[in-house]
Amino acid sequence: MNMKTFMNIHHLRNSLMAIHPPHTYRHNRLRTWPRLLETLEARTLLSAAILVTGNGAAIANHDMTPALGNFTDFGPMSTTVSAAIGTVTRSFVITDTGDANLALTGGAKQIQITGANAKDFVLTVNAAAAIPVGMHSGFTISFVPKGAGLRKATVTILSNDPAAPAFTFNIQGSGLKTTTSATGLQAGTAVKGLGSGAFSGASITFNYTAFLRSSKLESTLDPGNAALTMLLGQSAVIPGWTQGFAGLKAGETRLLVLPASLGFGANGNGNIPANASLIYQVTAVSVANPAIVVSGHTIPIAFGDKTPNAADGTFIGAAPAGSIAPLSFTFKISNGSDGKVAFTSSPTVVLVTKNITNFATTDITIDPSFDFATFTVTYTPAIAGTQTAVVHVRSTDPIHPDYTFTVSGTSAPFLDLSPVSVGTINYPASGNIVSGAATKFKVPLTITNLGNAAVPGQTPPVQINFYLHDTTSGADTLISSQTVTNLRGTARGQSKLVNLNVTVPGTILTGSYKLLAKINENAAVSETNLLNDSVLSSQIVNVTQGFFNVDGVLSTSTFPTTIATVLPLSGKLSVLVRNVGNLTLPAGQKFTLQVLAHPDVGADIVIGSSTITLSSWVPLKTALLTVATKSFTGLTAGHYELQALLTPVLPLTESSTTDNRVTANGLGGDVELTVT
Repeated sequence: MNMKTFMNIHHLRNSLMAIHPPHTYRHNRLRTWPRLLETLEARTLLSAAILVTGNGAAIANHDMTPALGNFTDFGPMSTTVSAAIGTVTRSFVITDTGDANLALTGGAKQIQITGANAKDFVLTVNAAAAIPVGMHSGFTISFVPKGAGLRKATVTILSNDPAAPAFTFNIQGSGLKTTTSATGLQAGTAVKGLGSGAFSGASITFNYTAFLRSSKLESTLDPGNAALTMLLGQSAVIPGWTQGFAGLKAGETRLLVLPASLGFGANGNGNIPANASLIYQVTAVSVANPAIVVSGHTIPIAFGDKTPNAADGTFIGAAPAGSIAPLSFTFKISNGSDGKVAFTSSPTVVLVTKNITNFATTDITIDPSFDFATFTVTYTPAIAGTQTAVVHVRSTDPIHPDYTFTVSGTSAPFLDLSPVSVGTINYPASGNIVSGAATKFKVPLTITNLGNAAVPGQTPPVQINFYLHDTTSGADTLISSQTVTNLRGTARGQSKLVNLNVTVPGTILTGSYKLLAKINENAAVSETNLLNDSVLSSQIVNVTQGFFNVDGVLSTSTFPTTIATVLPLSGKLSVLVRNVGNLTLPAGQKFTLQVLAHPDVGADIVIGSSTITLSSWVPLKTALLTVATKSFTGLTAGHYELQALLTPVLPLTESSTTDNRVTANGLGGDVELTVT
């Protein structure tokens, strides 16, 4: 009972006593009068008293300063309603702390919401119309901001509390326009920041306040707490942070509204229930994005540097004329910030150049200490003059995700012809050839200019020699020497196919051989490397030494076996002439076929002769040839053996000439003649 009520009752009692003094009543009335006053006094002292709390904290009547602690400040929320996330709600409790039942007299809506942004606050759970003494009833308000900025309203609760018949307090919340990603994340910026936005690997120091839809969770701004630091994309945080912190700038305040799938999901975490959506208000204290520094000889190389020099290794070096040894230089990549540099592409280092054969690069190698990485660029002097390449280093550096600079190398012009391969030679299918045969074997020879300049167009004919390489003894025997002019103008790195016909001379002995080709034997081209001017075929060929041999066998004879000296000698002698060598006889080859009378004592007497042509006779070819003698005279009495003699008209070296004299017929018998 407050003082005002007490004074009113006291005043009423005194007034009644003044009007009706106790001594004017009869004795029984004198006894009733004090009881009446006591009953009246008791009835007047009983009244309801309203107490409103939020989050367990009392809210004063006419409270004009909303606070997160008692739920009168609803915190931040997106202006876009998401079914997956829901709305921000705050639950309040009305308790009757008086000694009479509390009656809410507001009608259908016991809780009335008015003010400039009343429509942003929706009563979703109404309080009971009557609350017994010592009991309580709750009501819930949802915050659905319809615009950006601070949204305000006033809550009024009408009741029979005589001290507070209209209990009022202010509420507020912050609306923010957001964008919604494909994952359901809602994000919006309340306060803009400065500098570069955070990229993967950025070191971000930040403060945050976390809310459930129904309450505040925690804040780094609470007493005893401090700002946090994380590496974007590297630290183990919930997916909503990894996505929501991307692009965050120093000083920026950002609202992140997360569906449960981007928070702690179906498992929850501590005081975060399962399948709970989360609201974060994040302010970045500082953002340090990853930044790479590429250096050579400890000297940093400026981004986009186009002036190679030896001081920082971007001029890799000069190769002397004829050098085929590559030059290389190793560059170092360091982290120039507090962020964490990552190399996400493969390959990390790429070279762009018009002459790709001149430059090559390794991918990065990260040092075991993780403090730096290295990569090596190699220059090969394949082209005369100075050549350049642009190096691209790809990383998570947000300012220079593709860090570029130019490298170069230089080389004097030189020529270097090399027979790189002997193609398939059209040897016989059997792999056997006869030396001395006129057969020409086509040899495909590939010759490459390994120099860095083109062969001049006025270069003299280049001599190419072919040798047979004995696979047993290792001896090389020259079999052919030829010159070619089609190597003129051969560009650097270009190959030309030279087809030459080669024969195997008869001087080659029987054996197993490979073909050896040597180029530029006449030094027509001034080369810087003479050690690569020969190439050995992979094919092996068996050679049989060739030889010529012609012989004959007597076939028939019409000469008489006895004749008188006074009579003329007439008859025919047939000879089976054969090529018993392994070489084909030369074109136009002729032989003289003579019939001889061979006496027992004395010189042979030619009694008949004929010239025969055995041109291009292949081995084993035969022919039956006949020599006729008519009326020959001049034989003296005695015993003779008729023979035939084959004599080459054109020079021909035969393996044997003893079988050119034909003495016996096919049956082994002799043709004999007796002159009397």
